[in-house]
Amino acid sequence: MNHDRQFSIGTMTGTVVDSAAKHIRQCKVNTDLMGVWSSCNPQELHQNRYKYITHKDDLVLNVTQKIGRALSNKVDVYPSVVSTFADIDANARCAMMWLYDSARPIDFLRKVESLGGNDAVARQAATAEITAWSGRHFNPSPFDIAAADKKTKFDSFIARLPYLQAQGYAQTVGYASAISGDTVLSVLIGGIVTVRNGHFPMRCGQAVQWYFNFEKDLFSSQHAAMGGGHWDIGSRLDNAAPHQDELPLTDRRGKMEGHPLRTLFALPKPYVISSMTGNEHYGDKIRIFARCIGGGGAHEMVDLQLMTQSL
Repeated sequence: MNHDRQFSIGTMTGTVVDSAAKHIRQCKVNTDLMGVWSSCNPQELHQNRYKYITHKDDLVLNVTQKIGRALSNKVDVYPSVVSTFADIDANARCAMMWLYDSARPIDFLRKVESLGGNDAVARQAATAEITAWSGRHFNPSPFDIAAADKKTKFDSFIARLPYLQAQGYAQTVGYASAISGDTVLSVLIGGIVTVRNGHFPMRCGQAVQWYFNFEKDLFSSQHAAMGGGHWDIGSRLDNAAPHQDELPLTDRRGKMEGHPLRTLFALPKPYVISSMTGNEHYGDKIRIFARCIGGGGAHEMVDLQLMTQSL
């Protein structure tokens, strides 16, 4: 029997935790960004509305603050959010993982400046870094912009890349196109919530960060000792290690009304300091948004206390 195993209230009782203190904010799905990431016009977003929808209980990310150069500075009444990364390709995913794989603040700042500035030489150097990073972490490397059309698409993505910050958990539905319905939704930004865990076991008291579901192989799936170093479950690895014997995690609700599954989104995981170095990782630390108050295993229900309003 595993005496270290913890269960959340949601797992033990089949219910969810609740608290009187709730901070809920109305937010708006960034329809422009969803259109770019999906390569769809509003009508196509409407036709595939269940693929690009923000569902209740989705982890919602704020995209108001901009990195790129090709985004408008229009001011909206509501915070701008997304919960899915639509149909971004492997090159875009590599760029996002590379950006947040920054051990020190200066590393992250340098990457942001190279991506968001107007210096073509700096952007070219950033592309070379992403190429080297991808080749170092994955075999074979998924990053490939040799073809002109792929490079054009990649440059367009980088030009529109926003900062991604945890906003909270969706309490209502928000559509990616105004044709489908309301693009404004309610988001819980403070309080206690029971949600679905990601790929890594979570213990009561641990700080909780968000991560890309396509980023899971960059974190250790087990306690391991390799080359004289030790990794705890959920700690960042030097090289990607594919999770073994695991079915691909797609949309938590399964296929809806014949529409394709959503496969790119953010999930919660414990923030784990490397046992080998004892150092914190800046790119992971800035993604902390909650604390676990009821743990659970991978893909089980966990109880979180959201702290986005105080970070």
